[in-house]
Amino acid sequence: MSLTTTGGNALVPQSMDQAVKLAEMMSRAKMVPGHLQGHPGDCLMVIEQAGRWGMSPFAVAQCTSVIQGKLMYEGKLVAAALHTSGALKTRLEYTYAGEGADRVV
Repeated sequence: MSLTTTGGNALVPQSMDQAVKLAEMMSRAKMVPGHLQGHPGDCLMVIEQAGRWGMSPFAVAQCTSVIQGKLMYEGKLVAAALHTSGALKTRLEYTYAGEGADRVV
């Protein structure tokens, strides 16, 4: 298998066969989140999204969860993808309001 890396050293499969093999290996890893262990199809979804963002599939996997059967990405990961994409003219700005359990962003 001949995988390449991007400028940011993200592991990027060059074919569907490579992506499937990587997904199978990822699903057997003990260090990936439990919801991905034993699920190569779900790992393939992470690999595909990581490739779009030019990120490491293993780093992206660490920022995922499953909510009501849907794969979710942490906000910090999406913000990083936006910041590195060049789609924004400035960095995201956050406004905070409230206190304690009523705190909102």
